[in-house]
Amino acid sequence: MLVDLETQGTGGHVLPALVVGYDVTGIQDGILTGFMDPAPDWLTLLSPQAGGLGISYPRVMGAVLRLEANAARGRALLTPFVLALRAMGESDDKVPFEPEFKALNSLMETHGDPYSAEQLALLNSIAGRYLDLPPFESGVEALVRSGAADPLRYLADWGVMTYRVAEGRTHPYTTTPPPYRVEESNVLDLVTVDEIPYRRIHEPLCSLARWFARQKEPGIRLLWENSD
Repeated sequence: MLVDLETQGTGGHVLPALVVGYDVTGIQDGILTGFMDPAPDWLTLLSPQAGGLGISYPRVMGAVLRLEANAARGRALLTPFVLALRAMGESDDKVPFEPEFKALNSLMETHGDPYSAEQLALLNSIAGRYLDLPPFESGVEALVRSGAADPLRYLADWGVMTYRVAEGRTHPYTTTPPPYRVEESNVLDLVTVDEIPYRRIHEPLCSLARWFARQKEPGIRLLWENSD
């Protein structure tokens, strides 16, 4: 069963995370559920908020690699970076970051505009201390994308989030065929683990590119909670 995860307000259950996959903004649920039927337990549909105060609602589908679950797989232990990204989504004012993260305040409470080259450079200067990835080249607050890169080269041993719906839970909507919608109020419906290495699902994830005329391969995105 495909899960549609509305990430805003779910705290540390999923985000911050790298998502290796495809932009599916504007594609109807009935089409998305047909891409892989039945959907594998590693394939997640995410419906985050992004853009700061100028909220937008992109959708991304792919493999979720939670930073907290992969804390030992960065250039340095990822925990300080995880805490900083969480703080960006929890405050409506300046965050009292640790000194190395204070500059992140300038990336918060934006108004929906794409990050400038200067803002991306600032984010990359911090993220690059922790993540062994190509620089992020585009995006808005709470969702940025790295340049073209082979995810297998950088993320082969990262653990991918897999999930099942807790026993006894039923789908609260009547759409057919539905993704199972998970958001702040029912996030505990989702039972997750992060044990499958990315290399095991890379090939089937890449096979989804056949459905997208303008996306020839899965992209790497960094998501965190929006500071709305």
